[in-house]
Amino acid sequence: MTTPDDNPFRAPQLSFEPAETKFERILRRLRICLGLQCAIIVFGVAAAFYSIVVTGAILSLVGILTAFFSRRSTLTYGWIFGLSGPAISSACFVLIHLLDWGPTDAQHPVSIIAAVYTTFALPLGLYAWTKTGSDNLVTELENSFDAALVADDVQHETKNTG
Repeated sequence: MTTPDDNPFRAPQLSFEPAETKFERILRRLRICLGLQCAIIVFGVAAAFYSIVVTGAILSLVGILTAFFSRRSTLTYGWIFGLSGPAISSACFVLIHLLDWGPTDAQHPVSIIAAVYTTFALPLGLYAWTKTGSDNLVTELENSFDAALVADDVQHETKNTG
């Protein structure tokens, strides 16, 4: 008598995890950068009431990374949110130097600017963060990548005139 395990044509019993695609890696990195930038904004506003030195540089660096990954994944809201970090940091830096403020002079105005920035930027960042978790974005990215491959193949076919 034979058992079901003796069947040579039976599919293997191992379950394989699907490989992570390039788009899923980009989205995971983008979600990390978006979350990190939101956290820096929240903690930066709290820290701005005590010190304004370090948070601007960190916000700029993470904002540039967020904008880079948002641009690669064609997420406009994330791109705008990412660039808002270096923009607000640069604006505060220029304001401090143009008005020749010292640390004590700049403390109060920069704290207010940071609070206003948080009011507008944080909802945008959280919205972009939630958009990166949807399956529709992954499908849209995969379709755009497939379309780019097809367009590349068509372009190479038209160049062959031999």
